[in-house]
Amino acid sequence: MARPLGVVGDRWTLLLVRDLLRGRSHFAELEESLEGIFPNVLSGRLKALEDSGVLNRLVTSGRPPGTEYQRTDKGQALAAVVGAIFDWGTEWEPKADE
Repeated sequence: MARPLGVVGDRWTLLLVRDLLRGRSHFAELEESLEGIFPNVLSGRLKALEDSGVLNRLVTSGRPPGTEYQRTDKGQALAAVVGAIFDWGTEWEPKADE
């Protein structure tokens, strides 16, 4: 259990994986959706996910050139994990207004 938690075991990384699974693929999109994350933290988490084989980083042509992140098969397999955490939270964690 310790090895996989080393890859995705913190709040920002799980939220980042969630957003990548929802189709966000550019740094600016991810930064906007992860309200409160510092750019250096986002960069670090993206690099760690790239290093662990969860995503690939692609430089896109354009003016200015951009960066796009694509899930690998390993990253796509995390959909079941993120979905299970969501389902657990929906069932067991009370809503803010309860």
